[in-house]
Amino acid sequence: MPTREIGPVPLAKTSTTLKRYTESGIQNSNIFFRTSASARSTPSFLASTRIIPPLLLETCLSALREIAGSVIDHNSPRAHILMADGEADPYCVSLAGRLGNGLVLGMDSDFAVLNVEGYGGYVPIDEMTWSSVSDDTPLAQLEEDNDGFTAVQAKQRPKRKPSGLIPPASTGELSLNVTVYHPQSLASYLGLPSALLPLFSALVGNDFSNPQNTRKFFESRSNPVQRIWKVARSVSAAIKKSNDGGKAGGDVVLDVIQTAVSHLLVRPDTVASGEMETIVDQTVEAALECTIAASSPLPSSSCAIHAEDECPLSSLSPELLSAYREGNLHPRLVNAITTGIVLPKLFLEDPEQKACGGACKTVWDWVWAVYTAGGHISFPTTEGSGSTVDGTESRADDDSELISVVEEFTATDPSVSSQSDGLASELKERLMGLALDETASASTPSPEIKSLVQYARRGLKLVPEPIQLPTLSDLPTSGGAQDWTKKDRISVFLRGTRSHTPAILKAFETGDVEVKTLLWICALRCVVQSSPSLGGNSAAPAVVGKWRKSEARVLISSLSFEPDADSPLPPLETRAIQRTAQILYAFDAGARLAEVLYLFGEEIGKAARMFSGRAAHFQSQGQVDEKLWELVCDEVEENVWAHELENNKQKAKKKAKVAKTAAPVGGKGMGFNVLASLGSE
Repeated sequence: MPTREIGPVPLAKTSTTLKRYTESGIQNSNIFFRTSASARSTPSFLASTRIIPPLLLETCLSALREIAGSVIDHNSPRAHILMADGEADPYCVSLAGRLGNGLVLGMDSDFAVLNVEGYGGYVPIDEMTWSSVSDDTPLAQLEEDNDGFTAVQAKQRPKRKPSGLIPPASTGELSLNVTVYHPQSLASYLGLPSALLPLFSALVGNDFSNPQNTRKFFESRSNPVQRIWKVARSVSAAIKKSNDGGKAGGDVVLDVIQTAVSHLLVRPDTVASGEMETIVDQTVEAALECTIAASSPLPSSSCAIHAEDECPLSSLSPELLSAYREGNLHPRLVNAITTGIVLPKLFLEDPEQKACGGACKTVWDWVWAVYTAGGHISFPTTEGSGSTVDGTESRADDDSELISVVEEFTATDPSVSSQSDGLASELKERLMGLALDETASASTPSPEIKSLVQYARRGLKLVPEPIQLPTLSDLPTSGGAQDWTKKDRISVFLRGTRSHTPAILKAFETGDVEVKTLLWICALRCVVQSSPSLGGNSAAPAVVGKWRKSEARVLISSLSFEPDADSPLPPLETRAIQRTAQILYAFDAGARLAEVLYLFGEEIGKAARMFSGRAAHFQSQGQVDEKLWELVCDEVEENVWAHELENNKQKAKKKAKVAKTAAPVGGKGMGFNVLASLGSE
């Protein structure tokens, strides 16, 4: 039973997430725009400067729903979508353990460290390969000698052709080869008790480790493999010292951690006692994040692994929780409730220009107004949640793949693991106890109520900005979105996207136009009517500002245009990139508004799958449904649109026309031509 999980970002990982957004969303975009238009379109550049594709989550969920719905045989396994309560890594491992010997597929080496009873192990996606028996393998031929004897030849075995994750187009026998990494096997190879893998992970450096500590533990020139073995040896030495006569009682856990930290320090003489305590405390916190508490034997109907009173999302309203579990509410919206932090959504845009997301700011005002009306965002948050990108609470993963640690030497004394079973159990119980205490304290509401904080791009940085919750008079007066009629909710959606016209309202009610297409029309109307507010830049006046009608028509035609996969990539022009970013920001904001209004459900994912970056960047305009174009222009004033630029053909025709009407210089009747005409007469 394959499943897919994702969830809101926990407060402890906010700094890491923001740093990743900055690196992949802003810094890579900056490199992109510092590269020539011809070079940045090459596959090699795009492979080295990766940017997450737009609308990835919506598209993924929609594809999984389609796969789940395509299974006809009831005995065949079906895909199930489960939305995690928070950090998806421990949720996946806990679910795999509950299923019994379940496997987790992913691209995160944390899955090789996290462990619960019943967990089957981690399968890296990039190490999965299909292989097929070659259909054109020649059969062994028997050669007969002159004396009547037949030469014996070894039978040729069919050759297998390896392939990537996508199955090859072959009619022969197919097999899928996978590599399974299990925490028990990793611990055995390192010579450590499996219960100490969370501590091992915290010292090597996980998502919750302080990157400053990592610099104190390892030489700058050391590679990941060397760091792994150094930590393994340090932890083993700490365990051995404790077994030989360390502190007794509850101090044994911190004593082991402190000893391991002391062994790791490159320059221990430069670390003061107070700084050592801070490093130990931060190591404990990072280890706690990799320690999974036992799941409830009787989970609630709304959570796959937690009892009702233990679920981190138990504070959500039933309607909101149900929408989230079904994949109809974005984790960012849940994140706003659980942590008070609204994480950004970054699309490819020029970092030196004004943020394209400003075109849909009013849509987000409607989102927060609807949230306020439903009573969802009057909630307490943890002190110090306004962490910045440059914070040092955590680090971003340098690699998404599992690091190979196969070498020719042993990390530790083989007897350490067998000698320290009791200590490992004590460490595990202590960490589990701390994890449970932390969960309990986190679920206890604080009486203090604070405002939302939203991170937005300002130049090359992400800056936290307090959200001023608006009060809009156009909202229904009673209750929240769950209490409003569908007609009222659609009306609110259209007002928020600047599309509340009789024609568009009728299109939603009658169903003459598909909802997925109407969502793009509303997004386009929103950005077209808002783009003049972005202002302009005198250095690049053609990049920002008003839309041209031709640009809007190209976008509408691209929704139904499927370019050939083998066709050359279109040129990536700056103006087209900025326009694409604007429409994507507007669609994202409109989708979030629809979700808090409990509207459209799976249609949002279907709409996301209509978008094609290749088609959007083709400048040639395809066939446009004039009925759709009328909805785009309905009650939109003409002064909103920018003037069209004349193309080369129009300029050439105009020049030719001028040349015909103008008197030719040096023509008949002037100079020597007069004498020539006399001779002809």
